[in-house]
Amino acid sequence: MRTSKFAPLALVLMLTIAPVAMPNNSPLTESAKALISHAPQYPEPAIARGLEGLVMLTVDIAESGQPSNITVSNGNAHPILRAAALKSVKQWEFSPATHNGKAVRSTLEIPIRFELLAEHSYGSSVMNAPPFRGR
Repeated sequence: MRTSKFAPLALVLMLTIAPVAMPNNSPLTESAKALISHAPQYPEPAIARGLEGLVMLTVDIAESGQPSNITVSNGNAHPILRAAALKSVKQWEFSPATHNGKAVRSTLEIPIRFELLAEHSYGSSVMNAPPFRGR
């Protein structure tokens, strides 16, 4: 078994709800929410190469709550990390956004940070998601 000097950590930092435009720009009654979400598995090749980074995903949530059209909205994360983030979020379950009691399509922006921490060290960081990009 290979030992590593790093403790891999993949964090789902925050969900920033970004609803699609509604008729007459009326607000949602309730935003979409992640019901079941798991942090992505940190890929072994990424650990071996010391890869870290932030993956920003844009996820369309259908009226059924199913995630669809998941895209990477930033291009500076390594492809190995982007693939791990995409694979994880495809398995998440969501409750749909609602407007006047009716389920509607919406969009979520999900930042996922991959970070290698030195073993036996402790620390924390706080990061805010970037502001909403209108669609």
